[in-house]
Amino acid sequence: MPADAPALVSLFAQLGYPNGATTIERRLRSREGESAVVLAERDEGAVGFIAMQIAEHLLTGAMAEIEALVVDQAERGNGTGAALVRAAEAWARERGVR
Repeated sequence: MPADAPALVSLFAQLGYPNGATTIERRLRSREGESAVVLAERDEGAVGFIAMQIAEHLLTGAMAEIEALVVDQAERGNGTGAALVRAAEAWARERGVR
């Protein structure tokens, strides 16, 4: 996924976190533990992403958490966000967490 960093620059900025591709790539490479980023793409390129991780909580045990979810402004309302959340739910189920 670090190779997708350039495609995430615009999406990070829309979320309110302007970063360059080098910074995003470094952050993607440094992710520790059970984590994933799913990129939604259309013909014109990246239109959204969701980042999730498994975190161990004192009271509930392991749970999947959404760290970030953004859909390009031009793509909103087309079901992309819902599809990304379904992908995150499937990822969590595959790992036996909720």
